[in-house]
Amino acid sequence: MLRVSQEKGIDQNEIIRLHAEPTYRVYMLGFIPGFAYLGELDAKLTMPRKSSPQPMIPGSIGIAGLQTGIYPSFSPGGWNIIGHTDYPLLTNGIPILQAGDRVKFIPQNQL
Repeated sequence: MLRVSQEKGIDQNEIIRLHAEPTYRVYMLGFIPGFAYLGELDAKLTMPRKSSPQPMIPGSIGIAGLQTGIYPSFSPGGWNIIGHTDYPLLTNGIPILQAGDRVKFIPQNQL
C-alpha cells in the first residue's frame, strides 16, 4: 500500500476508505483458478501493473488499472497490493466467487 500512497499522494487510511466504499462486481475469473477481477475501482486509486511480478500469498488484494484483484493462492503477480483477506477463495480447488457476484470490502478496523 505504501507504493500507492506515495505515487498518488494519498494517506493510507484514505486509500482504505476509497477502496472499501463501493460494492464491486466480479467481472470474471482468470489468470489462475479463482483469481477474481473486480470493478470498478475509484479513479483516484488507479495504478499501472508493476513492471515485474512479485510473489503473492493467498488473500492478497491488489489494484491495477480500474480493477481490484484477489489472489486465491500462491502465485507471481504484478498488481499493487493494498490489503489482505482471510476469506477462503477456493474450496477443494473450486473458486468461491463467480462472475456476476458482488463483493464488499470491510476494513479490519470496522469488523
